[in-house]
Amino acid sequence: MAEQLWGTYSVADHCEPYAFIADLILYDRLLVPVPPSDDSHEWDRWATNEWRPERQKLLLKELGDYVKPIGWTKELRARWEAMEDVAEEADTAAFAGDDLEWTAEGAREVKKGRPDPFGDTRRLLARDLGAKLLQGADARVLSVYARPDRFDRHWRVTKTFPFLKRGTTVERAEKPRAVEELSPEQQQSLVSQGQLATMIVGEFVLPVDDASPRKPDDDQDHKALVSALKLLDDENVYEKRRALHAWIAKYDAKQIPAPAKVEEFDDLLLAYNAAVSKKKKLKWINTGLLVLRPFTAGASLVAPGASHAATAAEGAIGSAATRYFSPGEWEPEDIRAAALISEARKAIGKSTSERRA
Repeated sequence: MAEQLWGTYSVADHCEPYAFIADLILYDRLLVPVPPSDDSHEWDRWATNEWRPERQKLLLKELGDYVKPIGWTKELRARWEAMEDVAEEADTAAFAGDDLEWTAEGAREVKKGRPDPFGDTRRLLARDLGAKLLQGADARVLSVYARPDRFDRHWRVTKTFPFLKRGTTVERAEKPRAVEELSPEQQQSLVSQGQLATMIVGEFVLPVDDASPRKPDDDQDHKALVSALKLLDDENVYEKRRALHAWIAKYDAKQIPAPAKVEEFDDLLLAYNAAVSKKKKLKWINTGLLVLRPFTAGASLVAPGASHAATAAEGAIGSAATRYFSPGEWEPEDIRAAALISEARKAIGKSTSERRA
C-alpha cells in the first residue's frame, strides 16, 4: 500500500475558515490549484469570481513542503470543461466559498449551472493527474471535500454494512462481526467495481487558538495556520501524527475491517490528541470522516464543526458500498454524507459518555 496520503483541492477551498488546518492532520501533502505566475489574466479572473487569490497566496506561503501548487493553466481548464457538457466556468462563480447555501427555513437553494464545479476540479487532479503529480512518490491521491454536502454531490452510499445503521449512524465495532450476509464473491464484486469503501470516523483535536466558529478572516486564519504548523512540527506531536498518517495510508480498502483495526486506530488517534492537548490550553474537537476506496480515484472528507471540550479520542471503522454518480443525478434533499457526519458525532459522543459512566 501507499506510504503517504495526498489531497487535492479546488480553486476556492482556501475561502473556508480554518483553511487547510484540519487537513494537515490527515494528509502528507496538499495539491492546490493556483493562478499561474505568468498569467495575470487568470489572477484577475480568480479575483472577479471571488476566489480570493490573495488570501490563497497568504496561506500557501506558510505551508512550505506541505503543499504542492498546481498551476491552473489553460490546458487544465480545457480538461475541466470537457468533463461535462455545461456552461462556462465563469458562470459558476456564485459557488465560490459556500457552493450552495441554506435558506432561513433550512431548505437548500439550488443555483443554476454546474452542480459541483469545484468537486470536478478536485476529481480532475486526483483521478486524471494523480500519477503525474506523484512523480514517482509512493502515495495515494484523494479528493478533499471540506464539507459533507460536497462529498455527497459525487458519491452515494448504496449499501451499508454493520458499521452503519439506518444509512447514517456510526456504530463502533466493539465485537467481531461478519459483513452483512455478503459472500467473499459478492465482496470481491464490489471491490472490482470500485464500490466498496472504508469509512474512518474520528474526533480530532485541532491546534487552533480561535474562541468560536466564524467567517473567514485572512489575518486570523493566517495566524491560526502558523500556530498549527508550529505545533505539528513539535517533535512529540509530529511523531504521533506520522504514526496516524502511516496507518491510514497503508490501510487496505479492499479488506473488511476487523475489530483489531478499530483498536489500532483508536490508540493512534488517542496518542495524537493527547500530544496536541499537552501543548494547547484551548482545544477544538473536529469530527472527521475519511473515505478510502480501492482505487486511487477515491474521496475523502473532513467535516467542519467543532466543540470546545476535549474528550477521549473516539473512532470507528467500517465498510459501505458506494458509487460515483453524475452531478446531474444530484438531489439537494439527499445529503446522506451530511447525515452520516451528524449522526457520527452523536454516536461517538454517546459512546464516550457511556464509557465514563
